[in-house]
Amino acid sequence: MEPAHRPLYQAVGLCRTARAPGAPVGTHRQQWRDVLTTPDQQIIAIDAATGAEHWRFRHDLPSDIIPVHPSNRGVALWEDKLFMATLDVQVVAVDARTGELLWGTTMENWEDGYYSTLAPLVVDGVVMAGVSGGEFGIRGFVEGFDANTGESHWKTCTIPAPGEPGGDTWPGDTWKTGGGSVWITGN
Repeated sequence: MEPAHRPLYQAVGLCRTARAPGAPVGTHRQQWRDVLTTPDQQIIAIDAATGAEHWRFRHDLPSDIIPVHPSNRGVALWEDKLFMATLDVQVVAVDARTGELLWGTTMENWEDGYYSTLAPLVVDGVVMAGVSGGEFGIRGFVEGFDANTGESHWKTCTIPAPGEPGGDTWPGDTWKTGGGSVWITGN
């Protein structure tokens, strides 16, 4: 029996896809691209009809990081930008047509146990992403960034502090290290 062959891009669990508009091909047609993300922090744009690669963006991780969960759950698309959360706790914006990095913003220090694997969500020009790392005693949060600049607009923690609604349900200082990871995109 011959081994089964299938392209890497179709392997279950290795990538996620999004549909992004490409450069106009003619006056009445638009080329469409599939956008894949990989566990090693890449975004790859391919021609939806032929499978040809248009561009590839790779976010380089620090050399001393050892990812606990080397995964990426996808990108968000807003206007002409793609957004990806990274294992070193950044949100990056990439030009959807060229793959060029537009901006990158650090949410937290990965050396403190934080990481991010979710697909961001964009609403009205605000890119929302959350952090993981509950197994390392982090305090989870979701943060909103300006889609054009990467500037932080707001941050809300998933574990309430004393004096906040629900804060009295966390004994002592457990609210500081209680986890509350955000690894699934909201809706």
